[in-house]
Amino acid sequence: MNIGIGSSGSSLQSLLAMDCTSQNLISPKRFVLQVPSMLPDEARPYWGIFMRAHMESAISVQVPIVSYYGYSLPAEEFSKIKTETKTFENVPSKWGTYPEVRQKNRHQIGWQIIGFLKFYQWVKKHRKQIHLIHAHGVAWGGIWSIVAGRRFKIPVIVTEHSSAFPRNTHPGILKKLFRFVLPKADALLPVTKNLGGFLKNYAPKVPQYYVPNCVDARLFSPSPIPISQEPLKLLYVGSFVEVKHVDLLLKACAEVNKQTSIHLTLVGTGPLKNQLEKLSGELGIKENIRFAGHLPSEKVQEKMKNAHLLVLSSKWESQPCVLIEAMLSGRPVVAPDVGGVGEMITKESGELFEAENQGDLVRAINRVIDHISSYNPELISSECHEKHSFEKVGNQLKDIYTQFGGEICEQTNIDEEILPRNNNQKASVA
Repeated sequence: MNIGIGSSGSSLQSLLAMDCTSQNLISPKRFVLQVPSMLPDEARPYWGIFMRAHMESAISVQVPIVSYYGYSLPAEEFSKIKTETKTFENVPSKWGTYPEVRQKNRHQIGWQIIGFLKFYQWVKKHRKQIHLIHAHGVAWGGIWSIVAGRRFKIPVIVTEHSSAFPRNTHPGILKKLFRFVLPKADALLPVTKNLGGFLKNYAPKVPQYYVPNCVDARLFSPSPIPISQEPLKLLYVGSFVEVKHVDLLLKACAEVNKQTSIHLTLVGTGPLKNQLEKLSGELGIKENIRFAGHLPSEKVQEKMKNAHLLVLSSKWESQPCVLIEAMLSGRPVVAPDVGGVGEMITKESGELFEAENQGDLVRAINRVIDHISSYNPELISSECHEKHSFEKVGNQLKDIYTQFGGEICEQTNIDEEILPRNNNQKASVA
């Protein structure tokens, strides 16, 4: 499948008039507009990977999509952007390619309003081709989508992944905006049942459909757990930021290492890396720790195969994709009992511990190590695949799209005219 840039010179109007079954149709009659609130980039490789995965799961089941990503950049970064620059790209995925409109905004007071006005005009121009709007994240993609969708009578569904709702960290003015806007959505799609309960506080009458985070299962397959021999190999994958509490993991590993020789590989990047390297030396386990940096999915999968277990030590999580990757790889996991994590892990797949409790984290790691030979990689993987594969989640989304937007016309190309560019494939950025 190749949802890409069309090469035909046909007008958008004539394409819209074609029947979906036409052999000459190079553009779908309508597409699902995906509106992510965050996406990964070079500086933040883990930023919004779960939103990207949901979008690509829809592609995997032949849903034609266009992504519109409006975001802000600090002034020092924005000033480096040339006046003339591409505002779109043809994004590659394992399932083909799809158009993505990227609208950059200078990060300043009121950028959300400026960004919304650009989005509103884009939706107004292409509203006849939009089958349904699927926003990812209430702030700000969800808010923009609901307001524009109501104006142009386009169905809007909103997926929410964020742990900010259960942590109650949104400012008061944003909470008021949620109470006004969220009840106008056609449906809410929390990734965990735990999160759904908090969304009901803002929109009790809006129907909810639990659609979990997903991972491309073709990249992560089960393999035998390495024969138990010391050192036992532990793996962490994620950012080095405060909420991930990687310092707690290092302290716990220092305790575990007193009884069982272990080696911990840390995959990721972040502002706390230097502090963590220093801490590993202070704890006397510098030789037991390896900082591997950010790695692509293929390399992460190799690390999973070589590891005995994966450990997260976060203060808070919603439904981390790295747990899905580890379990698809057939590896037991240790993770904090926060957010929707408890909905993911069973006694067959790992151990939960009380968040921010070092002693309980040590207990959980030791328990998995003591029973490492009893874990069944095929069982762990198959149970995870049933809930979190692209195929499973993509079909869930497709059913919801059909329920609220009508039958989807499956096609392979998106018309080039929906992309905001001139003949040089460039456009001005405000």
